[in-house]
Amino acid sequence: MVNRPRSTAYLIELQALFSLGSGKKAVLLINYYFYQMNWNTPIKFKLGDVDWEMPLSTLVLVLAVTLVLMLAGGWMGYQFGSGK
Repeated sequence: MVNRPRSTAYLIELQALFSLGSGKKAVLLINYYFYQMNWNTPIKFKLGDVDWEMPLSTLVLVLAVTLVLMLAGGWMGYQFGSGK
């Protein structure tokens, strides 16, 4: 992509979306949001009295690992409870 202001690049992407079929729209949206995104953006939040700050990529990784562990624990609990 040519080095343009963000708003111009966004308009070009939107014009491309409307000229393609629905299957290619999803691919372009994924390309736009994941490749044009700054994954090192610091995300600030507060838990209790403690201020936290971490990069977006680390936060997404922590949330994904948490979700996988919760699903695995639920599945194992169900298997244990059903007596298998």
